[in-house]
Parts: sequence; C-alpha cells; structure tokens
Amino acid sequence: MSAMDPRDDNTEDRRGALVQAASATGPIDRRLLARSLGDSDWRVRKDAAAVAASRIGGVDRPVDEGALSVLVECLLSPDDVGMRNAAIEAFVRTSRTPGAPHAEDALFAALTRAEPTARKFVCAALACGTARAIPTLGALAADPDATTATAALEAISHIGGAQAESALAEGLRAEEPLVRLAAIEGLLALGAMRTLDEIEALARDPLLSRRAMLLAGLTGDVRAVPMLGARLALRANVAEVAVAL
Repeated sequence: MSAMDPRDDNTEDRRGALVQAASATGPIDRRLLARSLGDSDWRVRKDAAAVAASRIGGVDRPVDEGALSVLVECLLSPDDVGMRNAAIEAFVRTSRTPGAPHAEDALFAALTRAEPTARKFVCAALACGTARAIPTLGALAADPDATTATAALEAISHIGGAQAESALAEGLRAEEPLVRLAAIEGLLALGAMRTLDEIEALARDPLLSRRAMLLAGLTGDVRAVPMLGARLALRANVAEVAVAL
C-alpha cells in the first residue's frame, strides 16, 4: 500500500493525498474522493468535503462533473452516516459560488431517485441552492415525514430572501409541531416580520411558545405586549421577553 493510498493507516498521508489531488489539473480521482469522504477519520472527511467543494464551486476552474457525481452517490449512501454528512458539507460549501447552480441541478436529479428516507439528506444539501430551489423545498416542507419537512425548511432558511420567508410562513401552518418549530426558527434566523395573527396560536403551544414569542416581538404589533406580559407571569426567561420587546 503506497503512502498516498487513502486507505493508509497514517491519517496525515491520507490528508496529503487530498492536498495533492486538490492541486492537480484535470478531473479529480473519483475513487480517492469517495474513499476520503467515507474515511474513518473526521479530519480526512472534512478535508475531502473542502476539496470536493473547491472542484465544484471554484471561481478559477470549470465544474468537475466527476466530483459532483461522487458527492451525489455519497449523499444517497444508505449506510455510511459520516460519508453522507461529508457530502452534505461539501454541497453547502458551494453556496453562493459560481458552481452552486450546477450543484443544485445535480440535487434536483438526485431527488428523482432518492429513497423516501434519503430525501431529507438531499434537502439538507440543497441549502447550497438559490431561490430556484425554494419551490422544490417548499413542496418537501409538506412531506409526511417530519424530518424531511424540517430539513427542507432549514435549507430554505439558509437560502434566504423574500421567497424563502413566504415558504417558511407556510410551514407555520403545518400539523406537526416540530415542523412548525423549524419554520419559526427559520423566520427568526432571517429576522422576518410576520403578522401577529399568524403567530398568536403558536404562542399558546407549550412546545412553541418560547420561540413564537420572539417572533411576535418582531411584528411591532402592540397587541403582542399582553402576550409577552403573560409569558413573564409564567416565570418565563426574562431576557427572552426583553429581547422580544
């Protein structure tokens, strides 16, 4: 086994192989990249994600279709959690780069063949996308699987923009409380202003009330003041209420 074989017992040698691959001209060695994304050492996986992202989202080179194909296959891997997470990280690293639309297209195609249990991973990776991904993610936010719906809303929040705010607001009406919570968190992350009428019922839900109160504070609606006062009466976190006010 050579010193540059990614299966080498020496972690630094495996990392060195990636550095060498990253600097090489031409398409990346797919087998090396795939092995590195599934490496037993998290440092190698992280390096592999960075290398793959540079091959897709770099400004000074064309998109490496081979690297993109490897990432999709790793993302859909049914058994290797570390490999999937590394692929997701690589995709997210391409966000707002010239390669983002290419990554987005590859993920749209991946959705057509992903098993229902793998759709949430594709949703997480689509955080790299543009506003073009929001309709697809918005539809997945209504998925009967709450983990898929939640991942879709988190990706929408990462993309941001007015269209994202509207899609997140739709999530406030979901039946599953955890999905509604993800919608609230996304709106808070974007500093989005919604109407108090959209939020009032959420503030009465014990699971959602703490975060919904912060969203209520963003409305600027004076009707939110009694709600926040009631939260104080319940010995809620004073600092949270102060932030909402």
